Amino acid sequence: MKKNSVVYSDKRYVLEWVDDYPFLSVDGRKYRLTCHPYEPCLYITDEEGKKTAVHNSFDPDCVLELFRSGKTVRSITGREYKAKDFCRMVEYAAGRYDIGIDDAEKVFPAKTGKKGLFYNLIARLRRFFGLI
Repeated sequence: MKKNSVVYSDKRYVLEWVDDYPFLSVDGRKYRLTCHPYEPCLYITDEEGKKTAVHNSFDPDCVLELFRSGKTVRSITGREYKAKDFCRMVEYAAGRYDIGIDDAEKVFPAKTGKKGLFYNLIARLRRFFGLI
């Protein structure tokens, strides 16, 4: 049962279910996490009702379930997320209105090596051709 259970917490973040809804608290500020059922689009809604859409992202229910079982998740760009990484990405994206996952991942240091260069190239081409 997921009602009112904490999945991850540290000094800044609390990732939890409250009344069966996923929430992230950042320094006490709560964000409700939802998604669109037909598109992998994460919605982040702050306490004032301001909503941010993170396109090509995650279903927060699935993500919290995986984190609770000790697993990680991988984004469409190939980045692997642990719970704290997910919290950092959500915090960065919150309040940006409409953002793609590759832009939301700018909170993390740039990838290096061949694999990182490939994903960075793909992200740049997608932005250039307006596919985000």
